[in-house]
Amino acid sequence: MRSNTILLTCLALIISSFFSCNEKVPGAKGVNSNEALKVAQIIFGKDSVPDISKYITGEYDGTPNGRDLGNATLHWRVLDQRDSLALINLTAVDSSGNGADLYLRMVKDTTWKLQSVRSLAMTGMMQAELEELEQMPQGYLDTLIAAAQKDKQGNALKMLTSMDDYHFLVGNLRLALALDDSIADHFQRNKAAFNRLKDSAVAEIQRTPKQKGKYRKLLRKYTQDYKKLLIENVVTGEAEGPAAIRFLIGGMIDNFVGYMYVADKKELPDLYDSDLIMLRDLGGGWYLYKTT
Repeated sequence: MRSNTILLTCLALIISSFFSCNEKVPGAKGVNSNEALKVAQIIFGKDSVPDISKYITGEYDGTPNGRDLGNATLHWRVLDQRDSLALINLTAVDSSGNGADLYLRMVKDTTWKLQSVRSLAMTGMMQAELEELEQMPQGYLDTLIAAAQKDKQGNALKMLTSMDDYHFLVGNLRLALALDDSIADHFQRNKAAFNRLKDSAVAEIQRTPKQKGKYRKLLRKYTQDYKKLLIENVVTGEAEGPAAIRFLIGGMIDNFVGYMYVADKKELPDLYDSDLIMLRDLGGGWYLYKTT
């Protein structure tokens, strides 16, 4: 098994990234967006910032910053912009194509400041699981599948009762660990299928109005359909954003990545006062989200 994990890759990218001031900035609109973005780019620029203390606040202590960077390319995306709050996605990609997504929360008092830097946590365990699955010899895999098929207790082996299960696990982990752009592309390629499942989920919720807002799993009859899209399960009624329908890709503990459907933007979870660390608009009421 390779010793490098996504978690280590993230740390390595912080040590070996490079700032390019000519990058396009998707999502940046208006003067205020540019002001918050410019402060983030100053902090992660290649030159030292003698007065960096005036650009930082909260839990962010000045590291990581641009002086830790080396030879990767940085891409910027403004995910959200308000009068005194902003969320910026910083994607660092090295020469081999490995990358990491970081989420910079900015706040404004007299000037814009960087408050925190977040990313999807516990990815190292997921990467280790993926590597183990990818390196399994076919003979050993056949033995595991046979044992799972005979298992009557419903233990962990039950997730691997066929080669279809194996391919789902591998594809699901790859998607959960992918860069945000790749996760967004997966949705766009399969948008029609996602919308069909969403319509079925909405109809299911409407059939049981007394349960509206309560946590529950949806689309139990459509498990194979959403697994074809590499989705682990579909839920609604969570504390943050009870109206949202979440198509969970995966994660560990409370660190998750997935797609969310919310018909009315007014019912979106509070990006700055919830478990969310990012929310990316995919159009048509769909969003890519991550929690930690």
